[in-house]
Amino acid sequence: MELLENSEEAIVRELQEELGLTLKCKLISIEENIVKENNFHMLEFIYYAEIEDFKNIVSMDDGWYKFKIVNIGDIENVDIRPKTVKQLIQKEKYSELKHNINYDWGNQ
Repeated sequence: MELLENSEEAIVRELQEELGLTLKCKLISIEENIVKENNFHMLEFIYYAEIEDFKNIVSMDDGWYKFKIVNIGDIENVDIRPKTVKQLIQKEKYSELKHNINYDWGNQ
C-alpha cells in the first residue's frame, strides 16, 4: 500500500499494475490470523472480483508465483490459508462482510 491509500484502492491499483486488469472489487472479509507461539498477528483484507477472460492477464510469472489460476472444481486440492478463505471462495454469494479470527493459520 502507498501512503494514504486504503486497501480497496491498493488492490485495484495492484491488479492493474501486476496483471493489467481493471476490476471492481468488493471487500468480503477481514481475516485476522494469530499464532500465539510465534507472536504472529496478521490482518488480510479479502476482496471479491470477477474476471471475464483470463486471456487478458498481462503476466503471472514474475519468479514469485504469486498468482495462480485454479479451476473452482479443484479448489479442495489447493493449500489456501487460512481455511476460512477457501470457504469464502466456495461461496456463491456475498451478502455481508465477515471478520474471521484464525488461531490455526500456521498449522493447516
